[in-house]
Amino acid sequence: MENSQNKIENLPSGTLRQKIFHNFRSLYSNEYTFLIFFAILIGVLGGLSNFVFVLTYETIYENVIKPFWSTPYIVFVLLSGAVVLYLLSKIFSSVQLLGYGFPRFLEKINLSRGYISLRSTFGKSLGSCASLGFGGSAGQEGPIAQLGGALGSLVGQIIHLSRSKTRVFIACGIASAIASTFNAPITGVLFAQEIALFRDFKIGSFIPIVISSAVGTVISQSLTGIEPIFSVPPYLFINYYELLFYSLLGLIIGVYSSLFVFVYFKIKDLFESLKYGVLIKLLIGGLCIGVVGIFFPYILGNGYELTERALQDKFTLWILVGLIFLKPLATSITLNSGWPGGIFAPSLFVGAALGNAYGMFVEKFINSPFNLSTSYATVAMGALLAALTQAPLTSIFLIFELTHSYQVVIPIMITSVLSWVVSRIIVGGSIESLELRRLGVNVDESSEELILKKIKVRDIMKKKVETIPENMTLRKLIELIPKSIHTTFPLVDSNGLLSGIISVQDIRELLFEESVKDIVVVKEIATLKVISITPDQSLYNVMNIWGNKPGHILPVVESKNSKKIVGYISKKDFIAAYNKAITEIVD
Repeated sequence: MENSQNKIENLPSGTLRQKIFHNFRSLYSNEYTFLIFFAILIGVLGGLSNFVFVLTYETIYENVIKPFWSTPYIVFVLLSGAVVLYLLSKIFSSVQLLGYGFPRFLEKINLSRGYISLRSTFGKSLGSCASLGFGGSAGQEGPIAQLGGALGSLVGQIIHLSRSKTRVFIACGIASAIASTFNAPITGVLFAQEIALFRDFKIGSFIPIVISSAVGTVISQSLTGIEPIFSVPPYLFINYYELLFYSLLGLIIGVYSSLFVFVYFKIKDLFESLKYGVLIKLLIGGLCIGVVGIFFPYILGNGYELTERALQDKFTLWILVGLIFLKPLATSITLNSGWPGGIFAPSLFVGAALGNAYGMFVEKFINSPFNLSTSYATVAMGALLAALTQAPLTSIFLIFELTHSYQVVIPIMITSVLSWVVSRIIVGGSIESLELRRLGVNVDESSEELILKKIKVRDIMKKKVETIPENMTLRKLIELIPKSIHTTFPLVDSNGLLSGIISVQDIRELLFEESVKDIVVVKEIATLKVISITPDQSLYNVMNIWGNKPGHILPVVESKNSKKIVGYISKKDFIAAYNKAITEIVD
């Protein structure tokens, strides 16, 4: 030991410094070491951000909602919340602060470069805190996931990462934030991979996400304690014949979740049809929630405290029935009127209420001496989450981490998978994926299809079109070809409207027929049934057109009912645009 120490001491100082610097450089240049270091950093940021976020909105809720709980004054509190949200939307005018922002967030991290500004992050976080603090019937997980993901994105931007590694950092932030919310690290990992990165699962991204999730959980436990977010009673499983009741519960929840989605989009369409401004819609949403909150205050806020009461069988049957019908309605009104928030917590709350009521029925049906309501509430909580988010693995492991019981594994697997399948068959996806489909983004499609659908013709078309009159003689066309960079030309009539298209291939047989060059006009040998496209069509449409009708260029007309040429696209431009988009996703 002394000899080793003497050797180090006898090294020239310059050599020792160079060796340390070399070792540091090699450590930094190693990709996995690099990712692990920043995964730890993002895990710390995600855990701390979750703590600050929750503390902020809970402080507001305790001071502005709790004092007026179940009183008529709650209406004024909700209306005040609407005004606060409107003012925040004006202060952060460049930020999409209002409404259910998680679908757009998923689109940004999966289909765009995933860069999120600090201003956007701060504005959305304030808006979500105000929404939850003033009693909006929504969840905190969506906003917290966005906050964690934004912090990961900011770290990526600061150190100038490529898009692919930035997405890994975003997923690390999401995993850390969700894990710290529930003190459930496996749930955080699966949420990031199954819900956030819905089309990309790589072992290279999995490792740093696991690390961030674990670090986020440690930070949360050091600040708030090691207990899970819900105090779940011991899970009780009597006999395997109970699996029949759990199977039936899964089918019921699958149908119920479909009704939840149906109500959500009906209310969304209703608010979109209103010809009022942002403030009026926020006030309408606050007024509706406030009026219901006078008589049934259980719908206010994210409902975490009340979820625990449902899990512990502390509600009467009539309150449970009220929650089953009113909470989805209140959440749909909240989000679609412009109040920010998420869908995760409401699904847990309503699932627990539905399972509790169902457990009461099972107890009476089999004349059980045991209280089964709490166990069915626990499983139903995960099953409804699986159906609404279309993320069964996240739901299964969340319940497992909350209960720490191996007995719950088979019931939650059966119930979650059945509810997920039934919901998938009836509505076709999660609320987030259905929201994105309305925006023209289908998350079930391949990356290539999504890329082609995102790029519009107007983005790549050339506006300077070389057209020829339809009455031009063949000789003049032959004289024009050597002077042009094109081999295909759109024809226009006397009004300048598209009337045909002609290429060098069409005149090849007539090139040496001198007797007809001054007699034949190009319209006589051109293709008159022209396939044209419009600026708002996507490259996916263009690809299908070229697959059925080969050609070097496609003329772009003003609209479907117009023949006025505004540009053209070539196969060369198409391929260049596609390759550029692919490169941006990979880099």
